[in-house]
Amino acid sequence: MKPFGIIMFVACLLATSVRADYWSGLQQTQRDQAILVEARKSPDGTWGGVDYLGNNLECKGWVKKVVANASKNLVILPVNNTDTNSYQFWSTSNSNKSTTPERVTSFYVPPQLFQPGYIVQMRLYCSDGTIVPHTFIVTSVTSTEIIIIECNRRYKSEPNTVYRNHMTFAEFLRQTKGYYTVYQTH
Repeated sequence: MKPFGIIMFVACLLATSVRADYWSGLQQTQRDQAILVEARKSPDGTWGGVDYLGNNLECKGWVKKVVANASKNLVILPVNNTDTNSYQFWSTSNSNKSTTPERVTSFYVPPQLFQPGYIVQMRLYCSDGTIVPHTFIVTSVTSTEIIIIECNRRYKSEPNTVYRNHMTFAEFLRQTKGYYTVYQTH
C-alpha cells in the first residue's frame, strides 16, 4: 500500500473511532434527544429528501436518514423484514453489511409508555382497506395521545413531506391492531 493510501486508511479508522466514542459516550436519553434534534431540523411541510440513488424518501428512508445524521453515520437502520407489510426490521443475522442492526434494540411497550426519540415501525391499517408499513419518531406523549414526526403519511396531500402529527392511544391501536415495534439506537 502506498503511503497516501495508508494515511487515508488510518484516517478513516480514526474517524470511525471518534464517531463510535461520541455515540457510545451518550446516555440513552441523550441519543434519543439527538435523534429528535435532527428530526426537528425538517420543518412541517418540507420535502423529506432523496436517498443516495435519487429516490424520494418515504417514512422509513427519512427516519433512516435522521438516525444516520444524528449518530454521525454510525447507526444505519436495518431494512424491513421481507413481508411487504412488515412492522419489524431484519435481525442482525438477516441484514446486509450496509446496516448496523447490532446498534438497534427492539421492544414492545404500550403507546402510553412511548418516550421522545423512540422509533416506531407499525403495520398501518388504512381506512381504504390497504395495509402498509409506516415508520415515525415519537416527539412527546401526553396523558391521551402520542405526538410524532413523520414523512409521507398516506393521507396527506403532499407526498414525501415531513409533518408533526398526533393520535390518541385508541387511534394508534386501531390503526395498528397491535402490530408495531419500538426501536432505540445504542
